[in-house]
Amino acid sequence: MEGMIFEARNEIGGQQVHFQMFGTELIVRTRRQRQIRELVPAYKMCNDFPRAYVQNYAQWLDIDTRQIEWRPLRYA
Repeated sequence: MEGMIFEARNEIGGQQVHFQMFGTELIVRTRRQRQIRELVPAYKMCNDFPRAYVQNYAQWLDIDTRQIEWRPLRYA
């Protein structure tokens, strides 16, 4: 994936997983077919959403549509 440095050897949950460090922050992106999502760190959401959502869900940003998908952590 363009701009990313590392990639998991095997697909995880049917997705390619890519990683990159940006300063001290780990960037995680997934790709399934043409859909690319980026994991949004919880600290970026804590002032805008209830604590229960931020603590119990992973937030994935769809790069093309700019929509955020909330996934329970057990399925993230």
